[in-house]
Order: sequence, then C-alpha cells, then structure tokens
Amino acid sequence: MRVTLIAPNLTPRSFSTLRTLKVCLFLFLFTTSAFAQTASQEAADCVEAKALAARLQTRFQDWPALARYREANAGVATTPKDERRVVFMGDSITDFWKLANYFPSK
Repeated sequence: MRVTLIAPNLTPRSFSTLRTLKVCLFLFLFTTSAFAQTASQEAADCVEAKALAARLQTRFQDWPALARYREANAGVATTPKDERRVVFMGDSITDFWKLANYFPSK
C-alpha cells in the first residue's frame, strides 16, 4: 500500500520541522498572553495598593477620627435659641442607630 502525500516534496524531516515550528509558535503565543495577563493583573494590584495606602494615610493622620463626621456636621443648620435639641455622643454602637426614624421631626 502506497501513501501519497499532498505535497510530494515534503519529507518526514520536513514534517518534524513543521511540528517543531507549530509547537514553538504555540508556546510563544501562550507565554505572551500569560505575560499580558500578568501585566494587567499587576496594574490592578498597583491601583488597589495605592488606594489602600491613601486610606491608611488618612486614617493615620486622623487616628482619633476627629474628622469622621465633618461633612455631616457642616450640613447641620443652626437652630433658633428656643428650639430644644438632643445631642448624641456615642461610639461605634450608636453609628447604626436610625435616629431619623426615632426622631422624625428633628
């Protein structure tokens, strides 16, 4: 039985060379895509690390959390002299109280 090749000028050594080239091309494409994924992951990690560093820096500079309610305090309007108000001085437990529900008119 005789096997006829599509390209009669290719020898078994040529097939071996083609197979080697295919493997090399596959490895090249695989490694470059892996490097591209690594670079994008490193960029995302870098952004995340910078955000964490900024949060920690802010927390370090205001360790007693004196500026924690700065924006909320700025939004509180001044009251007339005859109005009575309640001021809550609390801790982390009172942070989750729904004061607007308990005192709807205030």
